[in-house]
Order: sequence, then C-alpha cells, then structure tokens
Amino acid sequence: MDTKRCRILRVFIFSGLVVLAACDNFQVATTPDESDALKKIRSGQFELVAKTELAQLRKDAEIARASVERNADTAELSRCLQIQNGDTRMGPSSSRIISGDVRPLWRISGRVQNTCGLAFADIVFDIHVSSKDGSESLDSDELTLKGTLAPYSTRGFVQEVQLRIEQQGWNWNMSPSRAKIIP
Repeated sequence: MDTKRCRILRVFIFSGLVVLAACDNFQVATTPDESDALKKIRSGQFELVAKTELAQLRKDAEIARASVERNADTAELSRCLQIQNGDTRMGPSSSRIISGDVRPLWRISGRVQNTCGLAFADIVFDIHVSSKDGSESLDSDELTLKGTLAPYSTRGFVQEVQLRIEQQGWNWNMSPSRAKIIP
C-alpha cells in the first residue's frame, strides 16, 4: 500500500470534539490497482463517470448500435418474428411452370408479427415439408418477404413457392432464417 502521513497544521477542540484545520500531503491508503487507475484518470487515459450518467451512456450506445444496418442473428429472428399460425395456410396454386424447375407451385398466405423494437427488411423464411410422422423430409424452399416490417407491427403476405409433395398426409413449417435489421 502507498500511504503518506498527514502533517497536522492546526488542531481545534470544541466541546470535546477535535477538528483538524488543514493537512498537507494527505493521501488515502490505496492498493496498486487503485493507484494505477488514479494515474490513468489523471493522465486522461480513463474518464471518471458518475453512475447516474452511466445509464444514459449505455442507452446512447444501444441506440447507436441499432442505427447501423446489420444482419439479424437467428436468436433475434426467433425472438422477434412470430408466424400467425391460425392465419397462415399453404395450398396448391393454380399456376403452372412449363420450363426449368417444374416442381409444382404452392401458395402460402398468412401474417408475420414483429414483437420487438427492431425494424426488419427482406426477411427470408425457410419452408420445410415432411412426412406426417416427421421421419422423412419431403422438400424445402425459401420464401422472401421483400420490404420492411416495422417494429411492433404485423404484415400479411401471399407468395408462391415450389415444392414437390407426392404423398398424402404431410406437415409443413415455416421459420425465419435471415433478415436485415435497419435503423
């Protein structure tokens, strides 16, 4: 510990209470880490911030982080984007493809809800079709919801995907896989 003794310049006694009038070269005992931190503050390498200001600085940093367009991670997508299952349906389309990938078209319609304070753009959903018991994957495709889904909003969609489903009795699911978070 680094300590210096206080040299008492004046002592007053009032009703049994001792009062020191002044000290010269007064320092509190500190550990090496505390001394190092004080040196860094004095040199300008560190800045001392009141706890009351720290909360606002953290909030400002979060706003700045959110103001940069970036790709959403899967945890954010799972937490924020909810498919409205009662309103979301898939059925055969009346359109037909005559060249290239000739898998049948399926029409998917429904709603997706954004339950977070983030805006998402160009959301890609993975569509997976499996056998009724889930033991066999039958086919998969992607559905892209172009444009922006604002914070705390719901958006409807109708799109077609290509899937080969040759057996009776199947299940399907739809989950968000990619999106951009925009300011």
